[in-house]
Amino acid sequence: MAKVKSMKAIGNLFWWIFGGLETAVLWLALGLLWCLSIVGIKCGLHCIRIGWESLSPLGKIIDTDFDQHPVLNILWLILGGWLLSLLYFLFGLILCLTGIGMPYGMLSAKFSTIARFPFGGTITK
Repeated sequence: MAKVKSMKAIGNLFWWIFGGLETAVLWLALGLLWCLSIVGIKCGLHCIRIGWESLSPLGKIIDTDFDQHPVLNILWLILGGWLLSLLYFLFGLILCLTGIGMPYGMLSAKFSTIARFPFGGTITK
């Protein structure tokens, strides 16, 4: 069991190096920007939670449910969610081209979906 945890820790370290740390910081910054307005606090806390969970994504399941908050998701997409999703897509494409980074590229593709429509999305173990 300890060997599995250490392998996940090493894998998460590689994830941080290959774009995970940058995107987590971006999630956290976007969450803090949302929290500046009273109306956006709930959205900001959700973004901060996703950013925190994205620091150690190995072994987690990412689900999106657009129908839960369609208005918020469309607003998010217009205000910059497309940019974050594109960033994940580009990181994933570069990683998949290397061959050795393919698992991280596929993980980046998973995060691209939650970056497009984060509200109603969950990250579970």
